[in-house]
Amino acid sequence: LQQRFEKIHILDYKPDAKKTDKTSAEQLFLYALAISKRTRIPLRKITCAYFDDKNYYEFSLWIVKYYKH
Repeated sequence: LQQRFEKIHILDYKPDAKKTDKTSAEQLFLYALAISKRTRIPLRKITCAYFDDKNYYEFSLWIVKYYKH
């Protein structure tokens, strides 16, 4: 975890990030939800990233909407 520019950044090293894109994003999304719920930091202030020695993928969660049924 890092705090930069008034945002929380969740960073996760994956040995082969290019091949694990969907599962990595899902895992980071769950981490972000847990952090948001526990700390009451809005999802719009959380950015997720996963990387390896050659690749870096980053996404923000501010466009994600949660609907309770």
